[in-house]
Amino acid sequence: MQQPGAEPQVFVFLLVPGLSMMSLSSAIEPLRSLNRLAGRDAYRWRLASLDGAPVAASNGIDLPATRAEDLLPTADHLFVCGGLRIRSSDERRFLAVLRKAARSGISVGSLSTGTYLLARAGLLDGYRCTIHWENRPAFQEDFPDLNCTSKIYEIDRDRLTCSGGTAAMDLMLHLIAERHGATLAQQVANQFHHERIRDEGDDQRGGRLTMTA
Repeated sequence: MQQPGAEPQVFVFLLVPGLSMMSLSSAIEPLRSLNRLAGRDAYRWRLASLDGAPVAASNGIDLPATRAEDLLPTADHLFVCGGLRIRSSDERRFLAVLRKAARSGISVGSLSTGTYLLARAGLLDGYRCTIHWENRPAFQEDFPDLNCTSKIYEIDRDRLTCSGGTAAMDLMLHLIAERHGATLAQQVANQFHHERIRDEGDDQRGGRLTMTA
């Protein structure tokens, strides 16, 4: 039963074709687990697409979705989930949705390569951001004026960017800790055998491992 004065926060995940299921699951599952441990719906989440049609993840699984425009009025956070294949006509529509969300005061973020869309929408000017280590060199060439770090995630005011994969879990655990306390966040982490909650100070290790292999 929802506690008085404690309305659930709503996360909308805007799906790009070819999105990473790992990143999406790592973002949603901590919210689900927190609800179970807290005994109430502290969080709700919705999957969105441009037209409400299902979107196929990179593993071929179709994910049902609701039209993004219909979900914006109730959203507290909008995360664009990066994918592999965006037609130029669709890219313009993605950018329009992201800009509308930002104008509406919604906290806007990205998972993995979704950072590209935030940058192209002009929503990262003057903000720190991050992206998966594999894409960071090309991103820096495309957007040399943006402060793209090598951190696993970056929270800069109302912009939340994440390098993807299991780093999305650390980002969500950080948000849970801010709202519900570190103890409950650690209990959520324990549900997934996530021994240490990484923070903004943690660098991505993938690139370094590749270079030294």
